[in-house]
Amino acid sequence: MKNNWISDFKAQLNQFSGEKKEARPPIPKLRPGERKTVTILFLDLKGFTSISEKLDPEELHFVIDQCFKTFTRDIETHGGYIDKYEGDCIMALFGAKLASEFDAEAAVRSGVAMFAHLDQINQILKDKNIALGMRVGINSGLVVAGPVGKERAGDFTVYGDAVNLASRLESNAPVGEIMISEEVHKQVKSRFECKDLGTIQVKGKTQPVQVFTVQKKNIQLVEKWERASLVENAPFVGRELELLNLKNFLQHHSVSDSRSISPLFALQGTP
Repeated sequence: MKNNWISDFKAQLNQFSGEKKEARPPIPKLRPGERKTVTILFLDLKGFTSISEKLDPEELHFVIDQCFKTFTRDIETHGGYIDKYEGDCIMALFGAKLASEFDAEAAVRSGVAMFAHLDQINQILKDKNIALGMRVGINSGLVVAGPVGKERAGDFTVYGDAVNLASRLESNAPVGEIMISEEVHKQVKSRFECKDLGTIQVKGKTQPVQVFTVQKKNIQLVEKWERASLVENAPFVGRELELLNLKNFLQHHSVSDSRSISPLFALQGTP
């Protein structure tokens, strides 16, 4: 009976999450002492203790394992990677391998996807009278890479105040919510509707921190370059000489002379 229940759970789980064997994103090769600006996501699965009383250890391990596999796919689909699993918690990084202006947005999107999948998981588990909850905390900031453990010289994680704050946001988030810092809110407020919770005092910070919870996606999406309130009809300033040279270049290499060859240069690298 136990094996039948596990098989049914896995079959139903695969209907919406899929057991796809996709190529996993390359794991960032962090160097000791490397400093990077990243977005950190902490996830805590709630209800772990209560379901321990309703399931035997094999069933408990299977449910948690399947949940974490589903959440891992959500994180990796949005460009993040798992820094560590710790009990019923996950720590993930966005922008550790290749930073971009969309790292915070990707982290929030992965959080939204995980909550959607958790709702579906709970629908499967309701016959067992089991309901799981989850809290997510997200922050962006400067971190430094460092080794973990004396005997694991090749294993690295990241450290810094930004990591600590992300962890505190998760522990202060209401169950069922994504709590984000002011820094993350600045980057995602045009993409997501957020609720301002004011300031809270968190352990390890001398000053209260401004926090928000993500409510839903903003249906009136605005392109990144349009998000500044002053961008509309803003004058092009400070590049008069460069603009004049560009105009002269285009006039000199006009299409009227089909034999003219115009050199074209492109800059490579992370913007």
